Amino acid sequence: MAEPLRLVVATTLAAIRTLQQQLKAIDKTIAQELATIPQTLATVPGLGPVWSAGLIAELGDITRFADDGAIAQYGGLTWEAYQSGGFQADDTAMTKRGNRYLRYYLVEAANSVRTHCPDYGQ
Repeated sequence: MAEPLRLVVATTLAAIRTLQQQLKAIDKTIAQELATIPQTLATVPGLGPVWSAGLIAELGDITRFADDGAIAQYGGLTWEAYQSGGFQADDTAMTKRGNRYLRYYLVEAANSVRTHCPDYGQ
């Protein structure tokens, strides 16, 4: 039983190494392509080329949005208003309408900035 188990572990490790090499190649290609696009996201600490490229790909031309609220609405990062008469609920659900990929990139990029920049971590 030891030999088949050793073979499975060795094959799995070889597959992991191959995937890691492919991931490095893809990350390098993304960084090279991103360098050709005029943008300022690279100056934000904690945002690497993958998060920046994802945000740029999903947002497109940012000038088409009137303000940051429009971007939040497009990404589905708004909360539903729940009110009745004079009552307004404090705890409401996120709408999650809009571009789910943009929402993913915004949330993950914000988390990356939070973890890599002490000012935002607080």
